[in-house]
Amino acid sequence: MGLGLPPGVAEASREGSLEASRETSLELERERFLESLDAYQRGLSDAPLLRKWSAGGAGIAAEAGVTAENAANEMTFVISTDDVDRHGDVIVSEGWALDAYQRNPVFLWAHDYLRPVIGKAVLVWKERHGLLARMEFAPTDFAQEVASLYRGGYQRGVSVGFKPTRYEERRNEQTGAFQGIRFLEQELLEVSAVPVPANRSALRRSADNLRKEILDGAGTAGNAAATKHGFWQDGAANTDRWDDFGGWRSFFYGLVDSIVPNPAKGSQSCRLRAYDELHRLGDVLIFNLISGANLRADAIINDVLTWSGFSVNDRELDNGRVLIFTQPRALWRRSARQALYAVQDEEDGFIYIDGLGYLRLEESSHRSSGSHSASRATLRDTKATSPYVSELSWDDGSAGVENDVTFRYHLEDDQGLQEIWRLRDVPAIPAGESRDLLAESRAYDVVDSIRTPVATTDYTANSESDGSGFDMTSDLTVTLPLTDDFQGKGTVVRVANNHSTDTAYVTLLKLRADASFQDFESTIYQTEDAASQSDHGERSRQINCVYIDTYATAKAVADERLARKKDRKTRLSLTLPNGDRNNLMQMVHRVLSDRITVVYSDMGISQDFFIEHMELEAVASTGEVTVRWLMQGV
Repeated sequence: MGLGLPPGVAEASREGSLEASRETSLELERERFLESLDAYQRGLSDAPLLRKWSAGGAGIAAEAGVTAENAANEMTFVISTDDVDRHGDVIVSEGWALDAYQRNPVFLWAHDYLRPVIGKAVLVWKERHGLLARMEFAPTDFAQEVASLYRGGYQRGVSVGFKPTRYEERRNEQTGAFQGIRFLEQELLEVSAVPVPANRSALRRSADNLRKEILDGAGTAGNAAATKHGFWQDGAANTDRWDDFGGWRSFFYGLVDSIVPNPAKGSQSCRLRAYDELHRLGDVLIFNLISGANLRADAIINDVLTWSGFSVNDRELDNGRVLIFTQPRALWRRSARQALYAVQDEEDGFIYIDGLGYLRLEESSHRSSGSHSASRATLRDTKATSPYVSELSWDDGSAGVENDVTFRYHLEDDQGLQEIWRLRDVPAIPAGESRDLLAESRAYDVVDSIRTPVATTDYTANSESDGSGFDMTSDLTVTLPLTDDFQGKGTVVRVANNHSTDTAYVTLLKLRADASFQDFESTIYQTEDAASQSDHGERSRQINCVYIDTYATAKAVADERLARKKDRKTRLSLTLPNGDRNNLMQMVHRVLSDRITVVYSDMGISQDFFIEHMELEAVASTGEVTVRWLMQGV
């Protein structure tokens, strides 16, 4: 299949014939590359060396910016990201092959293969969404001049030269228009210093955005006691440096929703509202089918996130238990967030998005093992024994008690080939036009393997709405164009009228499916604790299962939930001020689900708690930072 040139207007930084000629040259360069890539795809030539010149100067492939000066003569660069670049191309970071480059790790000036190198890569490694390299500049006058440009901030761009070995076209999902190329696998050949990169975010991205997590001796993130700076050194990590870890903690990662300025003189301010991805997922409706055998919680979550456009690189999921053994499940007109919270309930786990933007699943046993089996820190009520709390409120935990737990689940009965939907209207379709209809079965809870409609059997058309005109069935084309995005209880039906002049009235349109499931009745598993009911009164909770399809799973989860919730667990709300270094370290290193010991002598509190909720308040004018944690007893 040939590759076409994407539509668009060439970029220009200034007017004039010289700039116009440069743009023409760039377009020709791009066209020649697409032609050579097409030839490679058809086996007529070797893989081309990718060069992508930007309108502002020389550059090829995927680029990114310098992060920081590591030593007198070394700097760390993000040399490629998986962002969409100026040509509409994307380079998948996991697809980099580095062996050839590591044998000859050259650092060039502007991809000039005849000029002596300006340095070498002493280390190259992959991270989430990016490829990084630590460059050592050569002791030549020109190389040191380039290094000084980077140190002074006059130049930030770098660029990679590579050969693509596996790729695919990027096309608009709705129009099919060519947008660029997605490079899935590629061989790195060289890295160059360039004034202007092709990747739009090259001058913004840095290693801080791709930082490593700080690990303790057990490989767990966030342990301040590992060493002075929280590093874990096991011998394999002996090349780590402080700036590899970003040197900061991200408390929140999300999208800006609104910016409201307050222009009043003397009190100018701006209120910015932002939400993480879970908020967006509440607005994403799913019309899809989960099918397969022995599906664990993480597999279900991965399906939901993929349908919702959530990056595969931003997921940190425990395995979870098997929730679906054999039964197909339709997630139809259900928000992605609702679908995720249903997994949370049926796994009896915890789903949240952390400060780096990763969606995390903690399975039901997560807090009973590993780093959560021991306290990570002790907080006290006096500053003299820091870290300390400045405010604390206590709740006996009665509101969280559950002593009557019910899990209602259902099994589907496959009725085989059935008519699952019929159009009750007679729509008119003008000549040469088409209509998309969302067909939803009301008679069946889950449908699978929907058949493409057959003329006369599944659809008919006439030139008159009452059927009194001439037959136009043969003028219709009926297809199911979006079965990957709409399945489970129906799908999108596209009806096209191919007649040149006459309007067609659709007098019959129906869908049939080879697998048509009905839920005739539900099964309930209920478990109670009489002692808890005697102490606290009856406190019921019913879970209407979306996924669970066996008695054994419903029983296991309900019993675990009852055991966890039947007794009161003290709840605390406490405040940590940034009064000293020890408090600040706790603010930076603690994360959700960490186990903390709280000693508050005036209230007789001395026990372990899990962090359930975190709030941070920062005052820019004073630098004051306050953290509030909501905690529940272990």
